Amino acid sequence: MAQKLIDELNNKYGLLTPIALTKDKNNRTAWLCKCDCGNTKIVRGSDLRKGKITSCGRSCPLRYIRSGTFIDETGNKYGLLTVMYRVSFDHKTKIKWHCKCDCGNECDVSGSDLRSGQ
Repeated sequence: MAQKLIDELNNKYGLLTPIALTKDKNNRTAWLCKCDCGNTKIVRGSDLRKGKITSCGRSCPLRYIRSGTFIDETGNKYGLLTVMYRVSFDHKTKIKWHCKCDCGNECDVSGSDLRSGQ
């Protein structure tokens, strides 16, 4: 007897969010997932629920970060800078944040630099 499909749409598993039902390379039911880094990956629902796959793969710039362990700086204020949103990752996989200065200028700063006052 076939198992009933569990709707994983928009759930969160590590860095992955299922965005569409699809098939894997063996033509089995799977989910197209979007990683927090922006990449996509096709993953079976059981692998998501068991925690076997939590990112888009070895090349993911966020792979070492477990979901929920990085600090979301959105809305925080550091000196004259207000953090607007997360933008990118540098070559050392540090998360960068887009900030707006009280003077009106905008810049991208790593979270560690914000927290250390640099």
